[in-house]
Amino acid sequence: HFTARERQRRSHVPCRDRPARRFLERTEPRTMSDWWGSITKGATDAAETTRLAAQRTKLQAEVLYLEQQIKGVLQKFGVDVFQHMESNNSAQVQQHFTEAKREVDTFREQVAAKNAEIADINRQMENVGKAPQSSGVAM
Repeated sequence: HFTARERQRRSHVPCRDRPARRFLERTEPRTMSDWWGSITKGATDAAETTRLAAQRTKLQAEVLYLEQQIKGVLQKFGVDVFQHMESNNSAQVQQHFTEAKREVDTFREQVAAKNAEIADINRQMENVGKAPQSSGVAM
């Protein structure tokens, strides 16, 4: 038989019959050396992620450039072939097609290689900070 004010005040007092809940695990370092190691690891991981992101961005730009090259070859093919198709010169059409296909195939191989590199970088970025890195560089 408490007043409204008394019920409100008591509702904010933790119950003594149950242990206090632990909302946050203690993850902070316990020594100055641990603290510094944590800061250093965080900075190293951030630098590695930034390096990988820059590599990925460079490769993505190269893929866009190669795709523009493919588009240019196809447009040039259309312009070059049109007059030969009008005059029904199938030998010239076939010759232009063979040349254009060779160029496009070369660019597509390069795009596939760059996309594989991008996928590899994405996997590396997912694993930054999770396992020791074997970069092959001695320090």
